Parts: sequence; C-alpha cells; structure tokens
Amino acid sequence: MLSIGIVIVSILAVAYLIFKKYYAPGALLFVGLVTLAVVAVISPEPLITGKKATHLAGLDVIQIFTNLLQTRTAGLGMNIMAIAGFTYYMDKIGASGALVRLSVRPLKIIKAPYIVMVLGFALSLVLNVFIPSAAGLALLLMVSLYPVMVMAGISRQSAAATILAGGCCCFGPSGGNNLLAAELTKMHVMDFFLNVQWSVGWAAVIAMLIAHFFIQRWFDKRDLAKGILTKEDFKVPQLTQEDSKAINAPLLYAFFPLIPVILLFVFSPLVYKGIRMEVVTALLVSMFISLFCDGLRRKNLKESIGTLKTFAEGMGKVFTSTVFLIVCAEVFAAGLTKSGGIAEIINSVSGMQAGGYAVFTVMFLI
Repeated sequence: MLSIGIVIVSILAVAYLIFKKYYAPGALLFVGLVTLAVVAVISPEPLITGKKATHLAGLDVIQIFTNLLQTRTAGLGMNIMAIAGFTYYMDKIGASGALVRLSVRPLKIIKAPYIVMVLGFALSLVLNVFIPSAAGLALLLMVSLYPVMVMAGISRQSAAATILAGGCCCFGPSGGNNLLAAELTKMHVMDFFLNVQWSVGWAAVIAMLIAHFFIQRWFDKRDLAKGILTKEDFKVPQLTQEDSKAINAPLLYAFFPLIPVILLFVFSPLVYKGIRMEVVTALLVSMFISLFCDGLRRKNLKESIGTLKTFAEGMGKVFTSTVFLIVCAEVFAAGLTKSGGIAEIINSVSGMQAGGYAVFTVMFLI
C-alpha cells in the first residue's frame, strides 16, 4: 500500500502545481526527482543497475534524468526537432502557405455555410498530416481558410473553433505522438499510421465532423438570438499586409511539404523495402530539394542559404516546448514505476472481469 500511496501523492502534487500555473515541465521534473529520492531511501534495490549505475543512490536519481536526456534527445527528440525545423523552414519560404492556399480554393465555390465549415475541418485534418505543427497550421489557416468560412456565412467564432479543432488529432507519420507509438511498437511509422492509427481514427474523424456541424450551427443560432453575437461577427475582418505575406508564394511550393510523407510511404514495408528511409532523412532530403528550388527562384545564394537558420531555430524552439517536456514527464513516470505502485495497481485491476478495460481506464484516469 505504501507504493500506491506514493503514486497517489505524486500525482496529486503534480496536479496541484500545474493547476497553480507552475511551469509544467519543471513541475513534472521536480516531483519526479523527489519521488525517485524517496524510493531510493526506502527501497533496498538500487534505482539503476548495469553500466549506467553510479553506485551512489543520490546520484542515481540525477543519472535517470541524464539517461533520459541522452536517449530521448538523440532518438525521438531528434525526430521531433527535425520535424519542427522543417515546418519552420516551409513557413519561411512560403511553401506551407502555398499548400493551404491551393487546398482552400475548391471551398470557395460551395454555397452551404456549414458544409463549407465541415469540409474546412476535414481539410485541416488532412493538412495536419503534411504540416505537423498545430500552431503553424492554425496560423496559415487563419489567413486562408478562415475568411472563406466567414464569407460562406458562419460566425468568426465557429470559423476559429474549426481551425483550432483541426490540429487536435495528430494524424500522420510526422506527429510526435505517432513517432513515439511507432518506436514503442517497433513498427515503421508509416505502417503504424496506416494500419493502426487510421484503422480506428476514421471513426473518430466521422464522429467529430458530424458533431462539429450540429454543435457550431446550434451555437451560432443561440448566440445570435441572445445577442451574444451580432451581424458584425459574420463579416470577414481585413487581413494585414503581414498576414497576406504568409500565404504569398508560388503554387509550385505547395508540393514541398508533401515530399517527406511521399518518401516515407514509398520507402516503407508497405511499398518498397529495398531502401530504408528514416523520418529525419526524409525531412532533410525534402528540405534540400526545397532549398535548391527556392535558391533558383531567389537567384541569391547568400539569402537562400540564410534561410537554413530558420530550420535550426525551429529545432531549438521545439526542444524547449516539447522534447524537454517529454523528458521531464518520463522522469515523473520513472518515479511512479520505480515506486512499484503502478505495478500494484495494474495487478489489482487486471484480475477483474474485463481486466484489460479496467487497466486502460485506471491508466487513463492517472
């Protein structure tokens, strides 16, 4: 029971700190290290064995953090950072904007406002496969899809909600969640996406699209009747010159964000096994193709090579926002697992009828 108590106290401590708006990675790391320190004091077994052990309990607590930083930054972390760098680079040269602009064009001819909204939602889910940054995709859609939906006849609020919801599913081989899942299941990331995620994801997508249609239409009608919304909320705001630049690039550039997914699909167990293609390699090949084409267009070698700085900056930003968070969360998780409480909880519920569902539910709640 002591180990289960440690798990409960640790979870409550993290929940309290995050609720009080502490820096989330720091809160996870702090509680995780304290939990590991407690386990090191009360457990007769060392926290680390083998070559990585420091042979001093206090140092082992920090060594767990060191080990996770080394493995995650070099593996999954590098994939996520490369994806972010590529996304920032595509934004810089205008390729992401060109893809969004080209994709939005057909929606302009449809006259049913909430059908346009649902199709826009579906389009954002598809684009998220090729533009994995939810924030970057949302910004691009705000200057391209957003005006189309408002001009169709829905409110600004419903249009904004549609764009924000589009980045929530993390579909595609380039998403950080999928990279981690593929690593854990020892599957090629494209194989995992098509044969595992999509096999259940399509049902969630259909349910979301149907629910979004009725919910947003209901909100618009209700808020308009109550005076919460006015006719001004159904008018397109004027875009700034800076907003317009975000999608001002040759339409040929729309092909660039698609290249990594095409390469990963072609050189995967699903199509051709003769060539092994890693995520980072596909992204770098795509970036250098884009760099060459963009250089020909600019006719300025110095300026073209200078855009690579955006790739490096994007990698650094996502290390701060995502990779470090993953490592800190794993330190926290290591504290929970080393305590033995998680194993006790699983053993307790796995013997129940429908034990698998019980384990899933308990882990979800935790």
